[in-house]
Amino acid sequence: MERYLCGFTKVEDNQYSMKIFFEIRKQKYLEALDRQVKYYIYISPPLQVNFLHKVCRINILVVNLRNDRAKAVEILCKDLKVFSTFNEELYKEITQLLTLDNFRQNEQLSKYGDTKSAQSIMLVELKKLIEANPLFRGKLAFPVFKASRQRILINQRSSAQLCIFYYLKF
Repeated sequence: MERYLCGFTKVEDNQYSMKIFFEIRKQKYLEALDRQVKYYIYISPPLQVNFLHKVCRINILVVNLRNDRAKAVEILCKDLKVFSTFNEELYKEITQLLTLDNFRQNEQLSKYGDTKSAQSIMLVELKKLIEANPLFRGKLAFPVFKASRQRILINQRSSAQLCIFYYLKF
């Protein structure tokens, strides 16, 4: 989405453009902090354990779930650093999220839900920012769907899936 928007505007064009790019990059950063990555650690050499009078050799496997901090640091340094010149305090606050085990411990982000709902909220905000940005006036027209049209599309999709199910069943 960001690359597409770069065809119309740049971060430094105006405050609306800056806010648009900031929201996209902030969401990417929060998703990296929220993403759970499994780290497998093998402990060697095998331990000898006396179990029911038999000597057993075992390797210990530790699975550790961590946030994808490396990706978050990369996004912070590469994508969000641009905004530090405009608002140093905000950049410091975002940087401090790295120190938290769960960024929802931050008071402002305590109501951050799952990734899907956060993306939906961000898209609504982006639409408002894009509509308010003078650089986009006359260049974009958002599609308008009637509620009944949405229901028709959902029903068509459901019936198509049902047809595929019956086809595969026989």
